[in-house]
Amino acid sequence: LGFDLGAAIGLSRRYPTRLLEEWVDITQAARERFGHEFFKKSPMAFFVDSVSKAHKGRRTPPDWWHEVRKQELSQAELPAKSKNVFEQIRNELFRDTAVDGAIQDTSGLISTACVLKAIR
Repeated sequence: LGFDLGAAIGLSRRYPTRLLEEWVDITQAARERFGHEFFKKSPMAFFVDSVSKAHKGRRTPPDWWHEVRKQELSQAELPAKSKNVFEQIRNELFRDTAVDGAIQDTSGLISTACVLKAIR
């Protein structure tokens, strides 16, 4: 946001870390989403004013911030869903049981794992 080290240290001593982190995220998102014209004075002034008022219980995150967070969380869920699908496919492909010394899947066919091992 453009703070010098002394100002950043002063803020970190005065306010809880969680509060600072949240309002840094909100300020960054406002700049990315709405541009510099969103801020009446500057992003730094918005940040300091917001943290000060939020600490006193007189400001809460804006409504648009909740939408941004929902989008971020849904995007984070997608990789988890992809991972689950990958695991299901892998389990189906490499499901093995030993039959007469050969590795076969439950349908009686030679497993993908056995074929891949033979290629090496």
